[in-house]
Amino acid sequence: MDKLVVMSDLQINYQDDKTLGSVFKFLGEFQPQTLVLNGDVIDMTALSHFGMTLEQRASLDVQQQQLGAVLEKLRRTVPEARIVYVMGNHEQRLHDYIDENAAELGFLKGDELSFEKFAGLARYGIELVRPWGNGFDWHGVLITHGSIIRENTAKANLLREGTSGVSGHTHRISSFYKTNRSGSHAWVEGGCLCSIRGAKPPPNTPGVVDWQQGFVVGYWDSGIWNLYPISITSHCFIFNGQLYRP
Repeated sequence: MDKLVVMSDLQINYQDDKTLGSVFKFLGEFQPQTLVLNGDVIDMTALSHFGMTLEQRASLDVQQQQLGAVLEKLRRTVPEARIVYVMGNHEQRLHDYIDENAAELGFLKGDELSFEKFAGLARYGIELVRPWGNGFDWHGVLITHGSIIRENTAKANLLREGTSGVSGHTHRISSFYKTNRSGSHAWVEGGCLCSIRGAKPPPNTPGVVDWQQGFVVGYWDSGIWNLYPISITSHCFIFNGQLYRP
């Protein structure tokens, strides 16, 4: 059996540390064979096109250190797992910034200025899927960060990709199922692990934000797979009859 966990949209340094505490407890017990970090794990605030404070403009090295701490903890928690990092639009900001502001250095993106080097992925034995828009194939399930935001984004992704899959990007949890002549298909939106409350959750939207914290668990055995979105409420969730909390 291949056990899967998909986590997305931590958006370091807007991550919810209490919620992550619960998720790390779960990972330590569940021990997935495959762990997918499905994009926007780091916010890359300083490289965005949005208006920023001086503090946010100087935040990139701090976020880099925070990312390294999270990746190191993940590797210690699931030492035998295959960890795959799928780039999202926030990770893509590094390459886009070079293209837009320092095209002369573009030839270095495959080495010194690559996201792999920036995140130190080789140190933790983590594979990278890039650029943003590409995905990881898990037994016929496409795991990709996504770019669509609709009322029913899961449906829109399944119809666009024509296959089953898991996506992030929207910070919401939903699922859509469809059966046609090629068989039955499912798409799951996995929620987020960033802060969804507070005075300024990203992207600094006032009022109630329609986001849900969560992640996705999957099982594959003998050609059969199932996906289960896990909803997190007040930093806690129940899986297999057990309560996980910070």
